[in-house]
Amino acid sequence: MKLITEKAIQFLEDKYDCIVLTDKYDLTLSIMWLSDEGFELGKTAILKDQIPYVINNTKKRIVFIKQSDLYNIVPTLEERVWLVAKKQKATPVSEMDHQRLSNCVGLLELMLKKGRISKNDADDYILSLSENIVPELMSRFKGEILPYKPYYPWEKDLLKLPDVK
Repeated sequence: MKLITEKAIQFLEDKYDCIVLTDKYDLTLSIMWLSDEGFELGKTAILKDQIPYVINNTKKRIVFIKQSDLYNIVPTLEERVWLVAKKQKATPVSEMDHQRLSNCVGLLELMLKKGRISKNDADDYILSLSENIVPELMSRFKGEILPYKPYYPWEKDLLKLPDVK
């Protein structure tokens, strides 16, 4: 997956005289200005560069910009990641331990057994596993998949549900 770089964040901060509050693993960047005047100038400059943004209605002088809207403007790198937090946060698979990588595979099996994933979502999940998790398991752990160990309470609750017949 393409992700912006640290240099890209610095570029945005310099060009638009702002502070990027999120890191390169957040797929939607939060950008803030310290003054109302800077906010107005920054919004104008972003609009001029044809970058779509959404204004944060709850906090003053903050806008949200999707990384994907910056791909042709700032430097990016291709990186294998696993998407979490409703697919809004990227976790580099190189930083995931053996159990967490294995749990990604095991969770799909569990969701299928419990009837908790649609065919389309399962297809997307399998594609993401094959592009990101499986190559990491192969390169670091010779393809070994550890038994599934639920971590979050919702995963433990999912295990208690009856299997679909």
